[in-house]
Amino acid sequence: MWGRRRTASLIWTALCSQPPRGYEAKDYAEAQKELEPLLARFPNSFEVNELTGLVYAAQGQDDEANRYLENAARFKPKDPTAHTNLAVNLVHLGKDSLAEVEFRKAVELDP
Repeated sequence: MWGRRRTASLIWTALCSQPPRGYEAKDYAEAQKELEPLLARFPNSFEVNELTGLVYAAQGQDDEANRYLENAARFKPKDPTAHTNLAVNLVHLGKDSLAEVEFRKAVELDP
């Protein structure tokens, strides 16, 4: 998934000292369950929102993924990966003009 799995695993490791078992095993429904208590506890966490968005995206739930990926990009507006992940998700939703804006932000941040 465009290198997002590795990035998300590193984020989880930094946040929780070990990657989520469900995410590492590509059991995204299990990973989603693992993330729910973290979302409740850390609703404004870039890492938790980004990983949750990636989990929903991996399950093809792009509308739900978009909510969390937008949060992640808002929480860390200078992170090019956050904008790239959001842009890819927007392409999946057929929102090409919005995706282009996010891709441009990513390129401006990391040419």
